[in-house]
Amino acid sequence: MNIKLIVMDMDGTLLNAQGVISQANRKALIAAQDKGIHLGIASGRHPDGLAHFAKELQMERHGGYLIGANGALLVHYPDMTKLFHHTIDPSAINELFSFGLAHHVEVMAVQDHTIIDAIPESLMPLKQAYLTAHHLDPSTPPAAGLYGFVQDHRKNYPDIHFTHVYDDAFGAANKVCFAHEPEVMDTIIEPLQRSFGDRFTIMRTAPRWTELSLLGIDKGSALREVQGLLNLQADEVMAFGDGENDIPLFKACAYGVAMGNAMPKLKENAWAITASNNEDGIAQALVSFGVITSY
Repeated sequence: MNIKLIVMDMDGTLLNAQGVISQANRKALIAAQDKGIHLGIASGRHPDGLAHFAKELQMERHGGYLIGANGALLVHYPDMTKLFHHTIDPSAINELFSFGLAHHVEVMAVQDHTIIDAIPESLMPLKQAYLTAHHLDPSTPPAAGLYGFVQDHRKNYPDIHFTHVYDDAFGAANKVCFAHEPEVMDTIIEPLQRSFGDRFTIMRTAPRWTELSLLGIDKGSALREVQGLLNLQADEVMAFGDGENDIPLFKACAYGVAMGNAMPKLKENAWAITASNNEDGIAQALVSFGVITSY
């Protein structure tokens, strides 16, 4: 094994349950760079929201890549040069909004720093109850998150707007997300595929969260672009992930490593499985597979 590039998902993979990089993972990834291995971060977030984590990993010393919006954006770090940017047009987004509202599921169009959110009326009492039960600030915008009915997105997306019709004036978006309880999300995947599978890549990021990007655009397509830029082969790349949206990432490289907390379908597509994101899974894997000797 001669690894020259390590690419990691963020939430549930590089970050632990507290949303931070553990000391062990940080030290291990810095040790990998000291060996001349490049790093990449691949996330559903915008690259601007990944940069401070890249700085924490000292990626500016060797240069690296930030894959954002599930492969819709690719930038070089630390200069933040944008290498490509794929977007979904407003008319298609409005179709997706109509679909989500008809199925009583929340729909969000995510731009660089803005979320446009369509919330079915039936969800509002559940969101209010969630705010109360979790002692959240009542002023928190009621947009859903990966793991709950409400998540405060304002740090990464300071502009959040609510509407049931996506007007052309809102402009294009990087991706569209659907959110509800896992058992509800289970019921809309097949209808989504039937209605939109010929135009969009549909990815189950978490049990309660599904994301859409343009057909053929995913973390794997972005990783192949990075491999071309670095003149690397698939067997020189190791990737880490926890969601079904990381399957394309695994298919683009020889060594896809699923976290212990990963979704079952990703584990089925993994080369190996490591410990969870709360157990320094990345650091453990890099040592056990001989990518680094210590950190």
